[in-house]
Amino acid sequence: MLNKLKPEINFCSCGCEARLVKEKGANGRGKFRYYVQCLDDSCGNTASEAPFPWQAILEWNLSDKSEFPDDFKLPFMNLTGMSAEEMQSSMQQKYQQIEKEIEKLQGNRNQKNNERLKILKLQLSWLRYGQSWVKDRFGIEDGFCEAVNS
Repeated sequence: MLNKLKPEINFCSCGCEARLVKEKGANGRGKFRYYVQCLDDSCGNTASEAPFPWQAILEWNLSDKSEFPDDFKLPFMNLTGMSAEEMQSSMQQKYQQIEKEIEKLQGNRNQKNNERLKILKLQLSWLRYGQSWVKDRFGIEDGFCEAVNS
């Protein structure tokens, strides 16, 4: 399931491709850190660092440094044929459902639940990205966008 949720890197807003960068922590120690940066050295667009590659990619895709694609698909929801308002409503319901499931799982941590938590948190990031895409594509803004991004 986790592999199906891995996002692709959007093009940079300058029009060039971007890449995922993996670096060791401070002084070459600690955990790896990930970020996405434009391949055009003269552009210099770089996203904020994240502890996971998928998180770094979704943060890039959410940023104004990234070019939103013309078409958007959530890997775990079908939004085909929906209006912007229907997409927002559907994503909001799914977001709330996932938040509730996360709350339940956090009280009972074990290996199986930890894996499920990773998947759920990744889905939340996808939903934030989806909401940003709807906002950018259709110029629609509502309370869900603010609630999700806070």
